[in-house]
Amino acid sequence: MARTLGDAVQKVLERVRKSTSSTAYKNAARDYICDMVAELLPLIPPQSLDRTTTFVTTDTMTVTGASATGFTSGETITGSSSGATATVDSYDDTNGYIYVYSVSGTFTTSDTVTGGDSGATATYSALAPTRVYTPISGPVTAWWGAVNVTQDWEMSIIGPDTYDGLDPDRDFANNAESLFVGGLDASTGYPTLEVWPADATTGDTIRLRYRIDIARWTSSDDSTTLQVLGLTRPLESVVIYGAASLYAEQERNFDLSRTEAGNAQRALEAVRVQARRSQGNRRYPPKTYEEESDATLTIRIGGDTVTEA
Repeated sequence: MARTLGDAVQKVLERVRKSTSSTAYKNAARDYICDMVAELLPLIPPQSLDRTTTFVTTDTMTVTGASATGFTSGETITGSSSGATATVDSYDDTNGYIYVYSVSGTFTTSDTVTGGDSGATATYSALAPTRVYTPISGPVTAWWGAVNVTQDWEMSIIGPDTYDGLDPDRDFANNAESLFVGGLDASTGYPTLEVWPADATTGDTIRLRYRIDIARWTSSDDSTTLQVLGLTRPLESVVIYGAASLYAEQERNFDLSRTEAGNAQRALEAVRVQARRSQGNRRYPPKTYEEESDATLTIRIGGDTVTEA
């Protein structure tokens, strides 16, 4: 039977000889478990934290005076005077932005746009390619790669100097080629991604591969298994022993703390072995000369030429 977070909390308390029914003790044990997870994952992150997601490139439509009902994802909005249409990807009622794709026709200034499903209305102001996206609702610890699926090419993940040097005034639009991790959204704290160039053709699918962080757990997570929360089986033991060591240290029981730290170190070796095999039991023999180069060796000395047989 899979071990839950509540089981791990109880095991820590048993190892430090604390009551397993005290809420205060449970909270302390859970905190130490979270501390151990925060320290361990950067060292040996399990592949269970790897994720893949997609988002589509959009245009940002600025509107004013939107009705309270709001626009819904997937619905078609239509300009009453222009007859232009677009499909809603998402709606930001705080800033008055409708993120849209599959735009057909040209919306005109002060055009009234109406949602086909929601019935929401707003006054159109402007439309421009979206540059900043927040497709991931949570913290990210690593960015593995990105692909423009629609255009069938790999996207590079670039740094700030390269990003700024590519297009200083941000006026170039074409098919998205690169991604810059711009920081964290001020409202949500989630990562923002900036595409270059801003995609001139909406609806392109971008696929992301990345690794998530684990949020600090609370008592509401006690009934969830540790594997679902993101820990592999060997990591469970490391976390429990490590948390018990920290708890024992707090209690000034240094002998027990050292014993539990030793248990954690032993379990950590098992995690390292598992991590080395996480991508398959492969071997990489050293390359031979023939594999490294197919070129023929040629030496020229004055007018004489020596060529490899």
